[in-house]
Amino acid sequence: MKKIFIVSIALIITQTSFAAQNSKTFWGEVTLGYGRSLGDYGKNYDILPGAANNMYTVSAKVKAGYYVLPQLSVGAGVGLSGYHNPIINTLPVFAEARYNVKRVPRLFSYLNAGASFGAGAFSSGAIVGAGLGYSIKTGRRTALNVSVGYDALLYKQTAVYLFTDEVAYSEMRHRHTMFLQLGFEF
Repeated sequence: MKKIFIVSIALIITQTSFAAQNSKTFWGEVTLGYGRSLGDYGKNYDILPGAANNMYTVSAKVKAGYYVLPQLSVGAGVGLSGYHNPIINTLPVFAEARYNVKRVPRLFSYLNAGASFGAGAFSSGAIVGAGLGYSIKTGRRTALNVSVGYDALLYKQTAVYLFTDEVAYSEMRHRHTMFLQLGFEF
């Protein structure tokens, strides 16, 4: 899983870097994020944030996009997300649409949707998100992006009995998170 992630990141950064040097229509971004979960809900039980449940998320993502219109771009990304309490490590692969607000040149909004691949008791699922950000130019073709947003992770959890490996229960769960991301765009 780590090898797939590293190769994917290297390919996205390399391709986007070469394309971005020759065109204003391609962009790439590397983001780091931190989020606080609003809850983890399922059929058998719910986990709510509080003193006993320090629910948070840490993520790293690489994105590449193409401007189809001066204010609208579409792209794709891959990353690593670590959800804590309960611990769920996922590899999200997603498509993203980004809209740059015309009246406020550095303000942007985005929507993303895709699949999130897990391991062990937590299997693959869907992920969707939306956010609002602000871009701070750091060079001719580079910027520092700060964004806040929301994401929802839908995943399947399977619990097994300790000594028999017999399935105790299996259910679809959904986790909601508010987050802050810091990205470097090139």
